[in-house]
Amino acid sequence: MLEGAAITNLISLLLLIATGVYVYLTWRIAQSNTQILKETQRAFIEDRAPYITVRITVTQSSLLNLEIQNIGRSPAKNLKLSLDRDFYQFGKFQESKNIRMRHAFQNEIPQLAPGECLRFALSQGFNLDKFHESRALTPKIFCIKAEYDYNGNRRTSEHTVDLNSLMGNSFERTVSERLLEIEGVMRKWKL
Repeated sequence: MLEGAAITNLISLLLLIATGVYVYLTWRIAQSNTQILKETQRAFIEDRAPYITVRITVTQSSLLNLEIQNIGRSPAKNLKLSLDRDFYQFGKFQESKNIRMRHAFQNEIPQLAPGECLRFALSQGFNLDKFHESRALTPKIFCIKAEYDYNGNRRTSEHTVDLNSLMGNSFERTVSERLLEIEGVMRKWKL
């Protein structure tokens, strides 16, 4: 049989091993909690981030518009937009009609607030793929690159716009467009 001191030493050894296991498991839990906290913080930052989107809208049944919008929850700071090729509004070969040369594409925008939208009239559908000599005036496919700052980091998003998918579609007029048409008829008939 074991003596009192040997039993005490054995119990102390078992307690030491149990404490070591407990310390290791507590450390693992702390590591796991730290990782979860980092992921939560990252998700929070991403949830609040600015997101620049590019889309085409159609008004007046055939007028194509380019919209660049911040759909995020924070401002996009120091926004730099670039267009990969020239696009001449309505197929008019004039530098003043070249969207690529507009202020928004040539200069840094200090801030694009959440929900803020930049709109550019492009062309009617029948003017797409128009050329001047061998130069495309209204290309059907082009890319827009947006670079901006958020939370101390520079972000970049690239958007390919393909107008081919809109060709041959019919678009409903909006209520405001219909009212404008009715107003024009009433003026014509002096009603």
